[in-house]
Formats: sequence, structure tokens, C-alpha cells
Amino acid sequence: MKKESTVSDAKIRLKIGILLVSVFLLIYIPSFINWVYGQNIQTGMITIGEIEDSINTEAIIVRDEEFLISPYDGFAIMEFAEGEKFPANYKLATIYDEASSKLIEDLVAMDSKILDYSSKRMADSNFFSEDLVKIDKQIKEQVLLIISQANDNALGKITGIRNEINRLMEKKTNISQTFGKSDVYFESLLSERERIKSLIDSHSKEFFSQKPGIISYHIDNYEIDLNPSGIDRITPSAFDKIEQVEPVDFINSVEVEMNKPFAKIISGVNYYLVVSLKRNEAGEFKEGASVRVRINDIDKLVNGTVAYISEEMDGKRVVSIKVDKYLSDTTSLRKVNIDLIKTYYEGFKVPLASLLRIDPLNMEADIVLVEANHATIKRVKIVGKNNEHAIIDNLDQTSDTYVKLFGIYVINPRNIQEGQVIDK
Repeated sequence: MKKESTVSDAKIRLKIGILLVSVFLLIYIPSFINWVYGQNIQTGMITIGEIEDSINTEAIIVRDEEFLISPYDGFAIMEFAEGEKFPANYKLATIYDEASSKLIEDLVAMDSKILDYSSKRMADSNFFSEDLVKIDKQIKEQVLLIISQANDNALGKITGIRNEINRLMEKKTNISQTFGKSDVYFESLLSERERIKSLIDSHSKEFFSQKPGIISYHIDNYEIDLNPSGIDRITPSAFDKIEQVEPVDFINSVEVEMNKPFAKIISGVNYYLVVSLKRNEAGEFKEGASVRVRINDIDKLVNGTVAYISEEMDGKRVVSIKVDKYLSDTTSLRKVNIDLIKTYYEGFKVPLASLLRIDPLNMEADIVLVEANHATIKRVKIVGKNNEHAIIDNLDQTSDTYVKLFGIYVINPRNIQEGQVIDK
């Protein structure tokens, strides 16, 4: 009797177990199928993008540079800012010797004396011409300004102010002579002023451009060795020895030393980005070939031409790229970080992992597109690729399904079958 009861209990437990398993399968299997074949399939949207295969490296900038040498100790007044272009036959700078500082102070004092006497003379003669009063006011403002600049040692600005005073004084003299002759004392003041002005001119030298170019005050002492005619003498070991000198802030008045450069002229529009590459990297470039270069220091992209490739030295080659843009932006730079872009493609961009059955010879592959919630396998052309992405295009657009902007594709297409339901 006890044995029959045990068998009966076992049967009941078996039935309960079968029931639970059945319920579990009824709930789990549809969810599993939906997870595998439907909602868990990750899709993406086709967009326009770009990919590139590039080499990141340091480059030395080589330019056609010529020094401006100071003839004596003193200070220079610059006419152009760093990296500014100038035309031919244009004044670039004026060098004043050390004696000029005292002479400029004497000229300022003389201008003040002439102004005071002129004002008194006009008051005494009750001669208040509207034009002369206006000019007097302008001269006084300029004299006060030049005194202020002299106190601040802003000699660079004094020259411009002095030129304006000269113009106003000449204009005032012409007007005064129209209404009456100047007295002897006034004439003596003007003569003394001209004498001081002539002395200043004799203690200065002006520099004029012979041809158009770009001015730079960033002198790093690599100018002689790093010139276009000497690129073939640059070795891979030289790159570690060349350092970027910190650029200096531009001011239009600087101290100069005799027989030493105070500025340099950069000629032409072309310059060179010279790099040292490993054997296999240099082998991807040919002389005369075009190459795109991204200059990361100024965030600019420029087209260049491979101008020179050296013989191999210690497993490396020196390669120079000739470029013709952004010269003014790089005048204070000698060493820059660049990307040598070997290949560049733009178009329909997808992850490389989303392509099936890639044919590297014919550059073709399959992609799984989603049309009306169903998978459609489409053969496409690979325009270009790198390790992560590919730019693709249609082999043809005659069928109803083809690659298009904002089209939907399956990101991981493994095990996806043609016509399979895809829940986007």
C-alpha cells in the first residue's frame, strides 16, 4: 500500500514538472526567437562621412629667409607686424642709434616751445583764425601725447606722432605766412627744429623692401642651415637637435645690436615641411606625387607635393613636402605636428564590421539593408577603407533596393538571412 502511494506521488510530481517546463517554454521560446531574430538586431543609419589613412609626425619648416642686419646699437621702429605681407619698395623699418633718444627728446622740447610761443604770439596780436586755433589744439594734443609716450619709453609710437606734428606745423606756418610775416625769434625756433630733425635723420637708417615678401621677427638661428637649397643635407638625426624657440610678442619698437639681425624677410609663396619617416612609411610616397597635409599647430589643411626623398639612413628617409598656403600663419614656427594624409575618401560611411564577404581584389562586399522591416542583402562597391570604417557606393541603382542617404543597415549582419524580419 505504501509502495503504491509513493508511485502515485512520483507521477504527480512528474506531471507538475512537465507542466512547469511547458509553461516556461511557452513563455521563453517566443521571447528568445524575438531576441535573436527581431528586436535585438542593432541597426544604423547611413550618413555622409569621411575617412583617411594618415601618418602623424613632426615636421621642420624650411623657408627662403634673409636677415635684416642693424648697422649700429640703438632701437628699431617696425612698420609691419609679425607675419604681415609687404609690397616691393616699401619701408620695413627705421633703425636709430643710441644718440637718437636724446635728440628725439630735444625735438619734443622744441615742439613744445614753438607751440607755447605761437599761442602767445597769436594772443598778443589778437589773431584768432579758426583754422589756426584748430591746428594749435591738434598740435598741443600731439605734443602731450608724445611726452606721455616718451615717459613710457614707447619710442615706437613716437615716430608716427612726430610725423603728424611735422605735418601740422608746416600747415600752420603756411597759414601764418598768408596773414603776415613771422618774427625773427619764431623763425629761429623753426630753424632749430629743422636742425634737430636733420640730426635725427643722420643718426638713423631706413630699410626698404626690394621685392614683395613677409616680415618676421622670430629669429631662431636655424635660418642659415634650414634653407630650400640645403634640404638634401638634412639627416634624420638632425630632427632631435632642432627645437622650437618660443615665439615673442610683437612690439613695434625693439632694441637692436650692431651687426646682428633684428628681423628677417621671407620670400616667395612656397615653403617646405620636412619629415623623417621609417623605411616602410617613406616607401608609400613618390617624388612629384600630391599629398594632403594637416598642420595641427594652426589647424589648417593644405595640398602639397613631394619634392624630395633622401636615400635611406639608419632605416629612415628624409621627405620634403612643398606647400604654398598659410606661410604667414607659420612665420613664428620652426617645428610643427602634421598628419600626412595618404588616402582620403568621402561618401556613404559605415563600420567595416557591417560588411560581409569582402573581396579585397575587386573592392566589393555585401551589406544588409533594411527595407520594409525585412533584411535585404546588397552587393556594394568599397570606395575606400581603413581599419574601422569604409566608404561604400552602389554597384548599380537599377534595383529597388540600393544604398542611399539615411538608409537603414544592420550593424552586425552575421547570421542574418535574406528576407528576415528586422524590427527597426
